Amino acid sequence: MAEPPEEPRSFLPILVRDVALIIACVGAWQSELRDVAAGVDVPLARSLLAGGLTVVVGFFAHEYGHLLGALASGARVHAQAPWSPLLFHFDVARSTRRQFLAMSYGGYAASAVSATVIALTVPWDRLSGWTALGLMGVGLFVTAVLEIPTHVRVLRGGPLPTGAAYVSE
Repeated sequence: MAEPPEEPRSFLPILVRDVALIIACVGAWQSELRDVAAGVDVPLARSLLAGGLTVVVGFFAHEYGHLLGALASGARVHAQAPWSPLLFHFDVARSTRRQFLAMSYGGYAASAVSATVIALTVPWDRLSGWTALGLMGVGLFVTAVLEIPTHVRVLRGGPLPTGAAYVSE
């Protein structure tokens, strides 16, 4: 007898996780800025934490851009577990090339917005700011290397990708 299909996961646990990350990021920055204003030396760990959390929030903004692009185009997506760095699986069996491209463009647009916000708001004279800017640069490079070739291949008529975030359910 066949196993019943697994119940779809809710996006709510992922949203809760990401709101908590944003709160932690804002808290780390507020703590650093309070110490700077008081003339107190900011602990190294807190500067690295503030810069690192900024990039984690930027990464998830990129992922939410993918999700919004997929949902706006009507693509089929499946929520991931909250401990996964991916927000969702893109269902290549039930989605079209146009929907895949919309999903891709959403991530790129979100990256452009979050990178701009980070570059314009972090303090360029603090370790936390340099940490955020440096990690953001690495993240943009990794995005370009991992995502753009697949996007271009699909744009030129190649098959939709399989594996990792791409499933056939």
